[in-house]
Amino acid sequence: MQNPYREIKKVVQGKNLTQEQLVHALMATVFSRCCDSCAENFRSEEFVLAFDRLTSDLLLCEKIAKENAA
Repeated sequence: MQNPYREIKKVVQGKNLTQEQLVHALMATVFSRCCDSCAENFRSEEFVLAFDRLTSDLLLCEKIAKENAA
């Protein structure tokens, strides 16, 4: 798979999922496919903090891209 984001997006399109259902499905898939060590990592405060930082960074990148496109 060359671009996992695009592949996952293809699967989701047309399913009419809410944002909560989508997040739940992604998390359930990850937890069902990962090892015990990874599952522990997902449950850590460090993971949540890293996820929070990443979402903030993604929003900032999106804002900058929109400003540059204008």
